[in-house]
Amino acid sequence: MKESEAIVKLKNMRLFMQIEDENNDCKFTEDDYKANEMAIQALEEVQQYRAIGTPEELQDMKSNYFEALSDWRQYRKIGTLEELLAREKQIPKKPVKSESQIVRYVNTYYCPICNLGITGTNIAKWCYHCGQKLDWSDENETD
Repeated sequence: MKESEAIVKLKNMRLFMQIEDENNDCKFTEDDYKANEMAIQALEEVQQYRAIGTPEELQDMKSNYFEALSDWRQYRKIGTLEELLAREKQIPKKPVKSESQIVRYVNTYYCPICNLGITGTNIAKWCYHCGQKLDWSDENETD
């Protein structure tokens, strides 16, 4: 018999107890009703535990949880992905000089990260489009 079947039988038994109490002089005690209710609650709790998983499955989940928590803590020590990307953008990178001129007499460069255009030499310390810090050191020496 499954827990769900036993619960149905116990609920039917409680109904039977109530009907008998109304129709007979012999009455069930309050303890009988409490025992019936306690049995139903215990079986419902067993159903909840079975729905969660076996003790072995729970132990595995607990182990996996602590591993994930440990990984997360180490990840937080390093920083979030957003923080890492922000740090990377603070490291200056040389802009890529275009082979062709878009504006007459002015060099055009491209951001090494987003590949979007920057017109002029050493006019921006940061890419207008993605925020990457730019290193113009070689360009200043040749101009």
